[in-house]
Amino acid sequence: MILISTQCFPPDLGGIENLMGGMAKWLSLRGAQVTVFADGKKRGDDEGRPYEIRRFAGPKPLRRFLKRLQIQHFIEKSNAATRRDTTIIFDSWKSLETISNFNIRKLCFAHGNELLSDIGSRKWHRIRRSLKSADLIIANSNYTADLLGAYEIDSNRIKIFYPPIYPQLIPDTIIKQELQDEINGQAPILITVARLEPRKGIDTVITSLPKLITRYPNLIYLIGGEGDDRHRIENIINELNLKNHVKLLGRLNEQQRAALFSLATIFVMPTRQVNRSVEGFGISYIEAGWYGVPSIASQTGGGVEAVLHNETGIIVDLAEENNLTLALIDLLDNETLRERLGAAALARSRHELCWDIAIFRLIDIIDNSTKQ
Repeated sequence: MILISTQCFPPDLGGIENLMGGMAKWLSLRGAQVTVFADGKKRGDDEGRPYEIRRFAGPKPLRRFLKRLQIQHFIEKSNAATRRDTTIIFDSWKSLETISNFNIRKLCFAHGNELLSDIGSRKWHRIRRSLKSADLIIANSNYTADLLGAYEIDSNRIKIFYPPIYPQLIPDTIIKQELQDEINGQAPILITVARLEPRKGIDTVITSLPKLITRYPNLIYLIGGEGDDRHRIENIINELNLKNHVKLLGRLNEQQRAALFSLATIFVMPTRQVNRSVEGFGISYIEAGWYGVPSIASQTGGGVEAVLHNETGIIVDLAEENNLTLALIDLLDNETLRERLGAAALARSRHELCWDIAIFRLIDIIDNSTKQ
């Protein structure tokens, strides 16, 4: 029996939402009895899922209280605490914090960004206390696992599980043609698909374009996603007079994303740490790989594990101002290299980091945790 307690769940969008939703679906399809306790209002399609889902709306204190009460009632009613196969999985330390004293095996995911705090601060003590109540912590990368060391977590209680992706869509012919018409045949095509926030490094790509355009006059950079950084990004585009070479596509549906990935020459997202914001892994690199698109990432955060240097893409050191530009030129100039990296990225996405394969790794982690 698997219980999942999460603040983030589909149809809401985001990396944690995809992880929790995929886990619930694929564990259910592999025979587990799964019940999800998720924040948010009830959805019309909740009844059609292969698992039970209970939603909790309202102000955060009320949601937390009601969720705790429901989980406690569920455990007591089903005698879950007496079953050796019962596990409750939390999306992060915040969800675990309110249920940390339950007498049931507890697994908690760690993503990276939520772990950045000053040692000894009030938040640090909250995170440490919460995580130490878990029987096992599942980190999305070795980078995130290293962050857990600041909380004095025994490394034997940490497992690495790279976030998988769903099988990606074949792009609709009409939607793909609409995108091609919008860019009017411009190429090569650089893309980023991400929430618009400073840590994604989109501004760094834009400022590298003037040098690239002298070499590739028809180059275009397509950005999919929305976020608070949009206004700043638009200002940079205007200041550099790049309206003909950069397009902000806004929020994309699944078919639009598929069309964008399928047309891309290179996926580029040179992330960086901004204050307490960092990329713990980077699922978009893996989605690009599904379509045979090589990626460029930075050395900051978990991108070095999502993109394997000189195997599925290129890792750049942003400490030197021109490194990103040089990496883009190297990859754009060398079609053979792009094809090699793209083929390896495709193989990794489809044969290692896709849910129908990765679920067996997750099941192994869960099963072994119950034997400790």
